[in-house]
Amino acid sequence: MVREKSTLVAYPNPSTDKFNIVITSSSDDKIDVAIVSLLGQSMFTKKVAGGTIVLEVDATSYRPGIYVLRVRQSTGSQTLKLLKK
Repeated sequence: MVREKSTLVAYPNPSTDKFNIVITSSSDDKIDVAIVSLLGQSMFTKKVAGGTIVLEVDATSYRPGIYVLRVRQSTGSQTLKLLKK
């Protein structure tokens, strides 16, 4: 069984107002993208098609702190820590 490779990048990180999220997947399967606070509050959710995706997330309403970016696809999942200043 061959596992599909995907990459996940968020910048600027830390950020004061927005996060640019770049997801590159070799699979065409749908991708679930979520940003969650450490208290479990859902801050952002979106379903996107596979391939290369660039999302701009407005974080101006986020309180300063750490958030978790979670990306799930049928081939696996990845997480990334985001810091809002």
